[in-house]
Amino acid sequence: MSKNIELSIYSDKNIAETLLKIIHLAINNDKTIDFNNLHVRTKTNFNRNFGLGTSSTLISLIAQWTNANPYFLLENSFGGSGYDIACATSKNAILYQIQNENRNIEHTHFSPPFQENIYFIYLENKQNSREGIQYYKSINQINKQNTIEQLNDITNKIIKCNNIYEFNTLIEKHEQLISSQLHMSPIKATLFSDFSGSIKSLGAWGGDFIMACSDKGAAYIQQYFKEKKYNNIISFNDMVLD
Repeated sequence: MSKNIELSIYSDKNIAETLLKIIHLAINNDKTIDFNNLHVRTKTNFNRNFGLGTSSTLISLIAQWTNANPYFLLENSFGGSGYDIACATSKNAILYQIQNENRNIEHTHFSPPFQENIYFIYLENKQNSREGIQYYKSINQINKQNTIEQLNDITNKIIKCNNIYEFNTLIEKHEQLISSQLHMSPIKATLFSDFSGSIKSLGAWGGDFIMACSDKGAAYIQQYFKEKKYNNIISFNDMVLD
């Protein structure tokens, strides 16, 4: 089998070269697959600028196709914790943590009684995950372990939370902790200070999607963000796995 795969570039050279790199890594893990005359086509059922794990899904699919280790492919291409790789094949919500270089993946369930008050809004600003990771690594993180423990405690409380007011308080605490680590203002403070409820950044902090929750209800949330010219407003039930 030849490793000199020819690549037809249709749009973005960097994307094409990254794809080629991932395929080469995968080939090295399974030399029984014939990649002669290879044609790769991907398709999503959502706007790929949303940042809903297109890179991790691609890596996961290539890994399944070639029997490669998806975490190995990730580490040698986009980088990151591997959380999104774990999500790519999960059928339900998970808790993900790296401890002593070991990945701990715990399946969980999150279906709060106030889920009709939770919406996801695309900020029309696709973030580059690799840049976000590099920025995070560049920061001198003081009391990192203490912050992780606090975040874990908040996460465990959120999963069990049945009260929207407690949920909003926990989200605000979570945002403040991340803010102090990244030395960045929470997205609510910078863009949505007049929103009645909690707002949490998702993905690379400050871009892609936010999660908004308000006791004022669905109509208030939708109207608020539409008035601010955000048109991609997705309900909890339409976003999450069944």
